Amino acid sequence: MVIKGVVKPLKPTTIALKAPFKALIQSARLWHVRLSHISLNLLKKTALITTGMLSFQKIRPEHLACKTCDIVKMLHRPLKQPIKDPLHALG
Repeated sequence: MVIKGVVKPLKPTTIALKAPFKALIQSARLWHVRLSHISLNLLKKTALITTGMLSFQKIRPEHLACKTCDIVKMLHRPLKQPIKDPLHALG
């Protein structure tokens, strides 16, 4: 950018910043699956004590969305209201 004859360096673009972060997210997802779908907190702790793994401290839960984990959570969570006729619910 040129202002009154002075050349200012451009700020790094967001595209250049996103590429390494996407690679970090893909690596976190890969390790999540390799380690039997462990939680993000356990993945971060594992990365801290393991050599050869990247640091996943910048990863948030929304970055590590896993369809398999979501399905299992839906199956394991109980209903908020008790079922009035459990035999009928089973079919």
